[in-house]
Amino acid sequence: MRGSLTKMNVVSRCLRKAYYAYVMNLKRAVAPIAPTRGILGHECLANLYRGKDWQAPIMKVSIDLSKVFEEEREDYASLPGDMFRLMRGYILTYQGDKDWKIHAVEESFLVTTPGGHELEGRIDLIIEDSTGLYVVDHKFVGVVPEDSVRFMDAQTAIYQYVGDVLGLEPAGVIFNYIRTKAPTVPRLLKNGTMSRAKIDTDPATYIKALKDNGLDPADYADFIATLSNRSFYNRFKLPRPRHLVKAVLSDFDRWMTVLEECGGDKDKYPRSLSKNCSWDCEFYRICQCELAGVDPSDIIEMYYTDRRDDSGENEEE
Repeated sequence: MRGSLTKMNVVSRCLRKAYYAYVMNLKRAVAPIAPTRGILGHECLANLYRGKDWQAPIMKVSIDLSKVFEEEREDYASLPGDMFRLMRGYILTYQGDKDWKIHAVEESFLVTTPGGHELEGRIDLIIEDSTGLYVVDHKFVGVVPEDSVRFMDAQTAIYQYVGDVLGLEPAGVIFNYIRTKAPTVPRLLKNGTMSRAKIDTDPATYIKALKDNGLDPADYADFIATLSNRSFYNRFKLPRPRHLVKAVLSDFDRWMTVLEECGGDKDKYPRSLSKNCSWDCEFYRICQCELAGVDPSDIIEMYYTDRRDDSGENEEE
């Protein structure tokens, strides 16, 4: 069976979720806001490292709000501005990554696993620096995770395995974290000065607000010096995780076998209900209807579409 890391994560999280996604072939007509931010951010970064206009994907954002759940509409309305501020801060933080030699951007792969399944996906970036060749994994996150989480990251293992199969022999993986929460725009006070209250922002956003309001950044230099880009952008290198590679590949093969054996029989796809369902499952509303004994057809027609309409699954790896 052909699968991706995303498919493995769906199957292992909840088999009923896998049924909606890979048997009914459903997906949200407009993706939930969290993966939408990640997809848009990946497009901007791909353009940046290809030497193209990184703002172009932001300018093309067009959302049919009638297909968006009401509680997400405000987030979608602010998406273009939020992503612009995030990318502007990213570029200022890393100054073009002049010490990186770019080998590949958005490198697609299809490899056979030890268990005979096909693993497909895309490597965000392959670079070389003074210490060797690395695959770079762009991660748009709400909070940068702890070291213990990074050392158990399945995608790290997949990238390492694919790199070896492709003959790249990478020295390791670089986690390139970007927070999904955009820097906050500071508030102009009634007396005409800019607020110096502690807010979650970066220097570029604060300086832009000053200039937009005709204020001199030099007058606020002491406050600007307290702001940091690092609360929004962080990078970590992880060396070759040999043991993790073997374990993740084994898990991938087993989960793909489970999906294969379930086939199209809905009764073989039990739910894994948890308090997280309302925010970590795009099929929550469908499942909710079924549990209440209500036909979900209207919900499906209004908010979902056929994932096969795309040339690919377009899943966030």
